[in-house]
Amino acid sequence: MKLAIGTVQFGLDYGVSNNTGQTSQNQVKAILNYAQQQGITLLDTAAAYGDAEKVLGCANVKDFELVSKLPPIKSDSSSREALAFAENSLQATLKNLQSNHIYGYLYHHCEDILTYGNVRNWLTKKQQQGVINKIGVSVYSPEQAAIILDHCHIDLIQIPLNLFDQRFIHSGMLKRLKENGVEVHVRSVFLQGLLLMEKAVRPDYFYSLNSHFEQIDRLCKDYGMSRIAMALNFALQQPQVDKVVVGVNNQAQLTAIVQSIGEELPTYNWQQLSCDNEAFINPSLWQI
Repeated sequence: MKLAIGTVQFGLDYGVSNNTGQTSQNQVKAILNYAQQQGITLLDTAAAYGDAEKVLGCANVKDFELVSKLPPIKSDSSSREALAFAENSLQATLKNLQSNHIYGYLYHHCEDILTYGNVRNWLTKKQQQGVINKIGVSVYSPEQAAIILDHCHIDLIQIPLNLFDQRFIHSGMLKRLKENGVEVHVRSVFLQGLLLMEKAVRPDYFYSLNSHFEQIDRLCKDYGMSRIAMALNFALQQPQVDKVVVGVNNQAQLTAIVQSIGEELPTYNWQQLSCDNEAFINPSLWQI
């Protein structure tokens, strides 16, 4: 199963289209039970996602593969301070998750993997001890991925990819990552839910993308597809993608997503929908 669950909503009120707030503990259990029934095996979390790690730990997730992230290291840290921070962060993550090992541990701030060689060496030791299965990074752009591939060995990478953000496809970086044996996890397939929103409630900030949204709506109408099915299967059907991470607020949302898997995409020049303006495809830059 290529689908994985992102857990930021378990710990924070997150997402441009989220009008229900942080997911309740009961809903978390319902989501995880349903996920297991559907053969979903991987959960993606982070220390930066509020108390998401603790929520997962309380929900008994021993049957899932877990990916979490090393928080950004303060830029003025010495090597010794950076190492102490990394040690404490991993220890806290494992304690919160109530686990003694983790499938993937990613640098949340990708520049840290280049800056602190001693942290990298320490993580490698943890990998050799079986505490971490795969070491990796979370990146925002193909340029960041290229720099890391040129200087470091990584096992796992998390990248943004969706109907609007096709940079990793058309730059050739997705192909290069697979040629280097890197496991690829994709996030932001719904662009925080923006790709699923009705025009009436879509923020005015995205007005200049109206023609893109109209193209999606036209395709959905012509081929009898939902926006969820189109956005999801565009990512799932990229052959170099290993996991597609989706965030959900409740079991009903996850059910709708799972039921959309496998719908055949129409023959179309999908590159027409791509947008290279980071102000629209990088949520951290949104001014809404």
